[in-house]
Amino acid sequence: MENEVESSIVLNSCCESFLVGDTDAAECLLEYADSGINEDIELKYDISPEVKQESLQNEFFVPIGIFNNESLSALEAISKFLKEEKGLRYCEIAGILNRDDRTIWGAHNIAKKKMGDKFACYNSNLAIPLTCFEDRMFGALESIVKYLREEKQMRYCKIASLLNRDDRTIWTVYSRVRKKTLARRNEAHK
Repeated sequence: MENEVESSIVLNSCCESFLVGDTDAAECLLEYADSGINEDIELKYDISPEVKQESLQNEFFVPIGIFNNESLSALEAISKFLKEEKGLRYCEIAGILNRDDRTIWGAHNIAKKKMGDKFACYNSNLAIPLTCFEDRMFGALESIVKYLREEKQMRYCKIASLLNRDDRTIWTVYSRVRKKTLARRNEAHK
């Protein structure tokens, strides 16, 4: 009984971390996937089986800290992180991001020239799931801003400080996201 309570507390903590985008939370949830208390936790935190399964199978997240630099674009930072820190091949990164291999190779090459060293400090409590980059309608920065604004309900100033960008830049990027989304809806209704 004591182990079950302890497991419940640990799993509770994992779920809370999972909901704020903690990269280690998917592994934690995977450890408890077969326990009976898992269903109770899913109900408490309203984690759908699809979301849990997707996160457990595709535990690729990028920490928000990699975007807090002066020199790299969003795609360059993602490419550099996945290639150098996670050891993925270009074709794997391209598949995850729904981009061409050559685009990823080019972004990584430029990133290496701009920033030869590995990321100094990228640990953070917030991470961006790579699934948000699958929609080719949006650029990498647009996808990040869209995720943080719509999924995490962050204010422009908070997003700007996390990404080391100006508030007005974030507003402009999100404005483009809204325009593209509206154009997609209008096109679908024709």
